[in-house]
Amino acid sequence: EHSWFDWGSETALVVMLERIALGESARLKISDSGKPHQEIGFIPLLGDLFTDRFDSDRPDAITNQNWHRIKRELLTRQQNYFVDHWPNSRAAALGVYGLSAGEGPRGVGYVANGTALVGVRFIHPHYILLSAPLLPDTNIAYKTIQRLEQERLFPPFGLVENVDADLRQFLPMAGSLNASFETISAYHLRQKHTGQPDSIYNAANNCDVFAHALEVFYPRSK
Repeated sequence: EHSWFDWGSETALVVMLERIALGESARLKISDSGKPHQEIGFIPLLGDLFTDRFDSDRPDAITNQNWHRIKRELLTRQQNYFVDHWPNSRAAALGVYGLSAGEGPRGVGYVANGTALVGVRFIHPHYILLSAPLLPDTNIAYKTIQRLEQERLFPPFGLVENVDADLRQFLPMAGSLNASFETISAYHLRQKHTGQPDSIYNAANNCDVFAHALEVFYPRSK
């Protein structure tokens, strides 16, 4: 029997799908560590693409972890990583960050990096947008994105897939997975920045199937 067992929103979404498919017989297997594998950027954030419930400031009902706090602690580590490890890099100077996963250098292979690793010089900038709604001031995110545009890392077709710490070597492609992260996150950021309703979150909240699956983590009665 194969299983998926760690902590993060990848596993949380799998658990929700199991609840949808199997109902009350779903096993709901997920680690309660509160630590995403190697602190890889995207792992705790995928749930935020679909619902704002994983940004609740109360522990979830399965792992008893405070996702709101953990995600912001991990964001701080991301923001400090190049300043601490590569202080002379262009990324450190401009406040660019994003240890996550995606296509490898020059499009060769697939890599997954996180702040628990030492010596990483490789950035997947989709994390900047994916984590942007966590920032206390949305203007911070837009200023960072503007700096990426000035460095020619944000052409009209979207963010580059990856770039090194000196912002010299980059992969000018839009991988469909990370591009989807960026697109949906950019929408959430815009709605938060302008104070307008978030139609994606509203749709999720009004979908009975999704809402029922989400109750395994955040019961409505609590």
